[in-house]
Amino acid sequence: TSDDFFAALAKAANDPRIVPAMRSFVEQQGVPLLVFQRQGNRMVVGQMRYAPLGVTAPDTRWIMPVCVRQGTVSECKMLDGRSTSFEISGAQPFVPNEWGVGYYRFELPRRDWATLITNAGALTAGEAMAVADSLYASVLAGRGTVDELARLSQSLSKHKERRGAFAADVAIGKLVRLGVVDSLGRMGWGRLRQRLYADKLKEYGFDPRAGAYAKESPARTQWRQSLVTTLLGTVRGAK
Repeated sequence: TSDDFFAALAKAANDPRIVPAMRSFVEQQGVPLLVFQRQGNRMVVGQMRYAPLGVTAPDTRWIMPVCVRQGTVSECKMLDGRSTSFEISGAQPFVPNEWGVGYYRFELPRRDWATLITNAGALTAGEAMAVADSLYASVLAGRGTVDELARLSQSLSKHKERRGAFAADVAIGKLVRLGVVDSLGRMGWGRLRQRLYADKLKEYGFDPRAGAYAKESPARTQWRQSLVTTLLGTVRGAK
């Protein structure tokens, strides 16, 4: 039964809190939203259920592990109430989802969003994807902006891992398909993609003949596929 499964996980982890934590996700709908706020030398975080603009979400509470990072200093806590807090120090970016493995979205004060966006190139691929997803969700909730996502795309475009390099671009693409971005914005997005990724495609090359890259590594092929797909959405790429 599910009870047996959860109990086995708790026993292996030597932490009985895993049982109610698992239940809080399996038996409830929705995605947690963690809202971080600065209070002196601490970052206080509260939880609620994520909802886009115009939707009132029911009061929901989860029990979940939350791992954050600032520079090389990491801290993990089990959030089993309405809120908890983390100590912070220094000017390094505060990363609310270390490695991007936590199942939650987050909101930050605008200043912390700006710092995180500017320094996003140093994030792991998982963290970059978590940041892009949370900022995308923030735009849909009426808090974040497409301009912030565009700046994040610029910061991540040089990321060494493919998942990180395209994380923000994929998020903007979702907004475009939803009709959130107007025609002028879509034109600007096309120019941005061309500026960020055109030179990268020159590095990987493009030969449409069947089997032209049969002997190269799958990772390099995936990079090229992502670049071509992205640049097809630009004026020059369409030609």
